[in-house]
Amino acid sequence: MSKLTNNNDRIVSILIFNASIQIFVSTALGFIMLIPLQPWGGFSKLYLPSMHALLAVHLDWYMLAFLEFACAFMFNMYPSISSWNVALLLMFGGWVNPMAYLLRGYGINAFVFGGGPIQLIASSVSGISVVSILVGWSVLLYRFYKHVIASNKMTDKSQ
Repeated sequence: MSKLTNNNDRIVSILIFNASIQIFVSTALGFIMLIPLQPWGGFSKLYLPSMHALLAVHLDWYMLAFLEFACAFMFNMYPSISSWNVALLLMFGGWVNPMAYLLRGYGINAFVFGGGPIQLIASSVSGISVVSILVGWSVLLYRFYKHVIASNKMTDKSQ
């Protein structure tokens, strides 16, 4: 078993592990989505939301996991840009963001800030998850520009 020797290795490992769990959960959801399509799977329609909602959750978890892998790759390639805050924002958003689609499948429109208290809470949480992903990637791109691109411009001028 390898030891994680520095903070960057820990961040990268946690991002990779989290994204891998998201892919596993999304794959399991894909398997569950097959049940209503079977001749004996009619009972599951009583418990599962619409297939469109499940498909949106399924694909969103995959997409967000791949974004976490991309972040882990960038942190691994350029350790000076790694940040626990960015990783935590992306992991939070990666799990919570698809829930808006799931809730819509159960009749709660988490995409619209309005309606009753449950819808307001759902849309607020959904909005926070979107903001966390946007802030995480904005900070990541800023740090990449500042530590990698801008520092390379300075070294190019000095040569």
